[in-house]
Amino acid sequence: MSRTNVLATAANAAAVGHMLRHRLSGSRVSMPDIASLSASLNEASRRFHISSALVACNARGSALPQLRSSAEGAAEHYSSLSALLRRMGEAELPTIVTINGHVTGAAAGVAAHAAACVVTERACMSLPGPAFGFVPESFASYQLARLPRGLGAYLALTGATLSAREMVELGLATHATESKSLRRVNDILNEQSTRHLGRTLRNVEEVCIEPRFYPYSDTDALFHIDSIEECFGQPTLPEILRALEAGTTPWHEQALGVLRASSPLAIHLTFNSIQRAAAAECWTTVLKMEADLTVKAMGSADFAAGAEALEYHKLQLDREVMPSVDLDATAEDDAEAKAKVAMDTHVLHLSELEADKYGDVGAWEHDAIEAVPSGTIGSYFP
Repeated sequence: MSRTNVLATAANAAAVGHMLRHRLSGSRVSMPDIASLSASLNEASRRFHISSALVACNARGSALPQLRSSAEGAAEHYSSLSALLRRMGEAELPTIVTINGHVTGAAAGVAAHAAACVVTERACMSLPGPAFGFVPESFASYQLARLPRGLGAYLALTGATLSAREMVELGLATHATESKSLRRVNDILNEQSTRHLGRTLRNVEEVCIEPRFYPYSDTDALFHIDSIEECFGQPTLPEILRALEAGTTPWHEQALGVLRASSPLAIHLTFNSIQRAAAAECWTTVLKMEADLTVKAMGSADFAAGAEALEYHKLQLDREVMPSVDLDATAEDDAEAKAKVAMDTHVLHLSELEADKYGDVGAWEHDAIEAVPSGTIGSYFP
């Protein structure tokens, strides 16, 4: 490991009592983050007095501007990420991920492959990709493809946002707790001396204080679950489009507008990846497929057209995200910090894109979803 990564490991990870505590360093998942977390988990797995790992993850996907500059660097990044997630999914050391903000892209994969994922009332998840000429880079396609009623395709194709409550209901998170009680999760894992998955999960369950969740409204994805199933549960993209066109509600109009404004190529690649993930027998093969697909999609003309807009979108999310609870702090949370971040809608406002704000986004290689040749799609998959 390089000296830089050794320093990153020291800065972001600490063995506290019987638990490894690790915090991803910034708002993007970077190569040093991956190397640091991998090294920390490797070391902790050999130290048998360490009973679990607690990883704070609030990133908005990978650091795409840096990855675009080098195809080799992008391939190394996503290959390393795939290897890390496989290790997390297969490791005997229970890894618990906490989410206390808006996560996108690869951060969703980190959560999906942990033994447990604890979300707070501030948590939410979205997968912006096709709208910006890219694939969602979620590294959670295996899990998304197994969501009921067409939800996996809906989330991946539209970039819709899920609330903490929805994440738990769909199994994308295992526990919900008030943000002020994250310290309790930290403390109970620190006290547990035996490496045992069942005991770890029971301890986490015991200390979580479920937030007050309000009934679903039309700003929540699951409020529209019947319409989602009716449209995104269709077996092909043309049938999805026809179902949306036949709809008569503002939701149908908005979802159709999102798809029509998105990159036709990225829409096809994303839909095909969900289908392939659904057919896959093993989640590890899906991780490799996602790594290969993401690197290839990064080299497409459509991503070149939408990359700047995607980073702008992430910067907007950065400004919305509440700061993580500092487990070392002693003061009570400030009332303002506990305020819920209001989300205007659970779907991206792509039907209202402004050229001066988003640059060339929308100048796609193909002018319609129906115009993308099947041979072009196949060339992106192994």
